[in-house]
Formats: sequence, C-alpha cells, structure tokens
Amino acid sequence: MTSAQLVHQLLAEGMTQQEIADAVVRDSSVISQIIRPVKPKPYNNLTPTLEALLANRRGRRVDVPEAPRRLNAQGQEAAVRKPTAGGRTVHVRSGGAIKSGAKSIANRLRVAERDGLRVAWTVVYPSWVEIGKSPKRTGTGHRPDPDSNIAEVGNRGEGYEASEFIDMLNDENGDVGKMITKWLVSQNMLDTPDVTPLSIELRTWKRKPKAE
Repeated sequence: MTSAQLVHQLLAEGMTQQEIADAVVRDSSVISQIIRPVKPKPYNNLTPTLEALLANRRGRRVDVPEAPRRLNAQGQEAAVRKPTAGGRTVHVRSGGAIKSGAKSIANRLRVAERDGLRVAWTVVYPSWVEIGKSPKRTGTGHRPDPDSNIAEVGNRGEGYEASEFIDMLNDENGDVGKMITKWLVSQNMLDTPDVTPLSIELRTWKRKPKAE
C-alpha cells in the first residue's frame, strides 16, 4: 500500500492524524499533505513505519522503525524546520481539549521513552491551585510556600527521563492530565489530586553527550 492508503487505513481504525504524526515523529501537516485530495505528497520514506504501525494496530507485535528523512535532489536529507525550545513540543490547551488532545501527548511521551529522550513539562492549573517547588529537587526537606498555578517540570537543567512517567501514565489508562497531576502530588508540589489541568505542554529533546 502507498503511504496515503496506509494513513487512510489507520484513520479508519480509529487513530487521529495527530496520533499518526506523533507515531512517525513528524508534524501533523505532513499527514495532511499525504492524504489531501489535490496534489498529495507521497512521502514514500514513511511507508515502512506506517506499515509497522498498522500491523501493531491490528494486534501484530512488530518493531516500528524510525522513519528516515526525505532526500533532496543532491541525495542529502531534505531541510526541515528547526524545532523550538531545543526539541519537539506538543501543546494542549483549554479544559475541553485535555481529554481528547492529550492523546497526542501520551503518544509523544511513549515515543520519547522508546528513543531515550529527555522530557520537560509546563502544566497550567486553575488560578486557585497553588504549585510549590519539590523538596526532592531543592533538597530543603520541606515544601516551600506555593508561588504559582503553573508547574514547570524539568524546564531548567537536564529535564527527566521519559521513562519516569510511563508507568504512572499506564496506571492512569493513558490519561495525561491525571498522570501529571498524580506525579506533582507525589513530588509534594501539589495538594489537590483531583484537579484537571487547563493546559499541558510536553517538550522532548535528545540529551547531548558530555564532553570528556
């Protein structure tokens, strides 16, 4: 099957364009270009990855290969937009979008774990929620006075291993809002475990090797 046929099959089996894009580590606009009715772009380089993704969707456990970049006329990797903030960012905002849109964040987190990427979060809660800094990170042994309704997790320093969040995500049946709230409570940064975030942002990047 062509890449367009594979994408249509994945859509028919319940995946969204954003979920497919996250699985192949491409922007969602790439998926739109593949399936648009007028002058679609074939993106044949994505075909093996899409085939493996469809096989997994149908219950066959196969490895999903990393999709190679397209080559230009000179045989070099085609230029792509540079990612912002040092890596790829997935951002879901507004209370109504959390339940549906957060699926793309869950998928991206799993891709980050597979690829050994570092992650950082920015989570915005209602104005009455108070976020404190984690004593586990500050070394103070107690929680300082809360100072904001915005939780910044890993945005300063080297971030976290994606694997730190996966087990908790699975425990919450893929609900990113519940997972990150539970994690903040476990870090003594949040006292309201039942609150729903208004906005969630996940940033991923590859850790640079330390110079010897």
